[in-house]
Amino acid sequence: MKMILSFLMIFILSVFILTNFSLINVPEYFPDYAYFQNQYIYSLYLLSIIIDSLLILLLIIYLLSYKKNKVRNINTKIILTFCLLSISLIWTELIYSTFWYYGGIGNHQNLPIGANNLGLYGSTVECIFLLFFVGSLDRNTIGLKALLLLLIFLCHFLLNKLL
Repeated sequence: MKMILSFLMIFILSVFILTNFSLINVPEYFPDYAYFQNQYIYSLYLLSIIIDSLLILLLIIYLLSYKKNKVRNINTKIILTFCLLSISLIWTELIYSTFWYYGGIGNHQNLPIGANNLGLYGSTVECIFLLFFVGSLDRNTIGLKALLLLLIFLCHFLLNKLL
């Protein structure tokens, strides 16, 4: 299960990297050109590309060291740390662009995908990845993980309506 999830996450992270790279290199006639050229937003996107690239590298190392339990456990903790960092970058941009850059609540345009790593959708995907990457799917934890998954979707839905 974790191998399939890792392959899927490598593909999704590749899409995130391509999307982030294309957004920070928009032409001048693009409506949000000034937004993406803002120093703070530009640095968030660059940091997001770097973290996503490192996550891909760590997932490849995880897949190559699948039989070695000690290396895999250390690598899993690093993967989870970088994944949480990536989620925090998404929310940092959403909060910054909503409250400070545009000057008020709800003025950020093209939500839910208008932030690095496809915004709320990317955050949802990475939360689900964290949820299923940690631990196994035995009978004791599957109910808890299903409840947490429902909570993640509910929180993201509500935040999408608020922002």
